[in-house]
Amino acid sequence: MNVAIQQVLDDAVNALERVLNGRGSIYLTGSFVDESANDLSDIDVVVIWAFEPQRAIAVEATRRSLRASSGDRLDVMVVPASDLASKKMAWLIPSLKLASRHLAGPDLRGQLRLPGSDEYAPLMLERALSRMRAFHRQEPSTGYVVAPDPSSPFLGFERCLTWYPPPILQGTKEMVALASLCAAAFVARAGDHVPGKRQAFELYERMGDEPFSSFAAHFYRRCRNDWGSAIPNTPDGREELQDYCGSLLAFENHLIDAVRD
Repeated sequence: MNVAIQQVLDDAVNALERVLNGRGSIYLTGSFVDESANDLSDIDVVVIWAFEPQRAIAVEATRRSLRASSGDRLDVMVVPASDLASKKMAWLIPSLKLASRHLAGPDLRGQLRLPGSDEYAPLMLERALSRMRAFHRQEPSTGYVVAPDPSSPFLGFERCLTWYPPPILQGTKEMVALASLCAAAFVARAGDHVPGKRQAFELYERMGDEPFSSFAAHFYRRCRNDWGSAIPNTPDGREELQDYCGSLLAFENHLIDAVRD
């Protein structure tokens, strides 16, 4: 982790500790923990706190201020401790327990229970379907999805739904996030937990669900490692990404098929 990123984290921890007044735990999650981060990666921080109505406005204002001061790169998720036991938050538990870095406050990870497959698998499927809805603006549970924008070279998958540093307007981060959620849904259906994007692709590759396991693994490595989450600027690279986008659409519909069976 470079000095600039560490400074962003240090400033965030200091600001959050002040507003939480000793009533919260702070964790780093995502690509800066598993060392898969690149220059376009978000900085993901999770705060677990003992909710106090009188502090809620100040906590939210601090979260928004930190995001703005980082140029929208710092993504702070604030979760009341009481919500960790709810089914709707079961998706977060593997990330916290298995693939996070404790930054401040009491470390709660030893108290966390990994969710059972009966609650975890449906939730991970719904997260994948929800991302499909955001991309396609159609309901994937009623039929196959079609390209978000068939007239686009990348079928509309390059649509910007997340942070990119100026002047970059689009990249492959959304595509990778969508593919990781589809992979995670398959992994969860097989009974495993998914701590993060990289692990979703690794675990799905081991499942041997061909040809999609190989596609997803290669797609992730090219986008994250070789292209740095940016749209490739060479004709060959752009043609390769176009092919990947066609495969991504097929991968989504493969998941829809699996749900129907």
